[in-house]
Amino acid sequence: MRTAFPYRWVICACGLVTIFISIGLVSNVFSIYLPYIVQQNGFTNTQTGLLTTMRTVAALLSMLGADGYYRRFGLRRGLTLPFLATVAAYLLYGSTRTPAFYYGAAVLTGLGYGLGGIFPVALLIWAWFPKKAATAMSIAATGSGIASLLGPMTVTRWVNAYGLSGSFFREAWLILALAGMVLLLVRDGPPPLAPQAPKEQTPAQSAPGGGAGGLPRPAQAVMVGVCALIGTLGITAFSSLPLLYTTAGMPMETAAACLSPLGLFLMGGQLLYGRLADHAGHRAAALNASAAMAAGLALCCLANRAGPGLMLAALVLLGGGMALSTVAFSVFAADFSAPGQYAAVLKRYQAAYSVGGLLSGVVPGMLADATGSYVPVFAGFLLLSGVIGACLAGVYRRYGGPAA
Repeated sequence: MRTAFPYRWVICACGLVTIFISIGLVSNVFSIYLPYIVQQNGFTNTQTGLLTTMRTVAALLSMLGADGYYRRFGLRRGLTLPFLATVAAYLLYGSTRTPAFYYGAAVLTGLGYGLGGIFPVALLIWAWFPKKAATAMSIAATGSGIASLLGPMTVTRWVNAYGLSGSFFREAWLILALAGMVLLLVRDGPPPLAPQAPKEQTPAQSAPGGGAGGLPRPAQAVMVGVCALIGTLGITAFSSLPLLYTTAGMPMETAAACLSPLGLFLMGGQLLYGRLADHAGHRAAALNASAAMAAGLALCCLANRAGPGLMLAALVLLGGGMALSTVAFSVFAADFSAPGQYAAVLKRYQAAYSVGGLLSGVVPGMLADATGSYVPVFAGFLLLSGVIGACLAGVYRRYGGPAA
């Protein structure tokens, strides 16, 4: 049993690498390829945009069956499919210039994202870290930030040196190597304490639960709505940040320079959320993150008069608030699920997040076209952040959550 304690951190590292692949590379870094796909393959902007849409839809559909999938196969065997789907997708990207095959590859990356992202990592972390799990989850979640820091420069260098197909092939082999390492090291749960221990449960069965009956249905519906609103901010608002500042008159080079350390801000926010959750309580972490989100969006509303300093301040605060879109879901599910229902509730929250991002995707552009600016769009996002904070405060106040 002495070896079981330090092995928890090997599991945490496996979670970090899993998120690095399934979220960091598949979602965050892939956007770097889009201009090259347009230029070198002759895709239209509409065809290129469909790649993201098809990946998002496939991810959402795969999330809906994630709890049953991992209940049947367990985590170690279950991770094999999303990893192989992601490798196959990048090999397909590198082997074709046809939109139809690109769409097929996008569906495969959606499968990798939906079955191989936050959901299995949260099950792993809560199985191996029965106490202070939020800190471990926040460390694992930094995998997406690490990919955002290292990925763009690496992809640009590879495309310039080896071409678009060569870069896709190299990324496929990188994913295969990292995934192989995870599958060799990962274990579904710690070893039993004694030979007389009960029969081992699957991670989906042994995951934590909150109160004896979880949340009542109206409060659970509020939390699902909160997660959908977080998706609107975490996906749609975040992707609109460059347009907000460049259309407000900031030079593209200045805006890009300010956005370059964004991965660091996101990682810092994730680690801070985990530490606050474990040491100050889950309610304090959620309310602090929602306050940081609101403050960052308020500064975004000053984009028309913002210089680099004000933009960086907004990004630091948003980095703290965006932990709501990664670490927080696993914590919410632990707080507000009945025993044995953790995986089902986590799946519901993640699906709501994806739906929120998917349905709101076209709204910023339409409002900006109507008003001539993205500032009113971000004023709307600020209003939504207030709704998120108020709902979280109300649910935690009435139904509680672990104290420090």
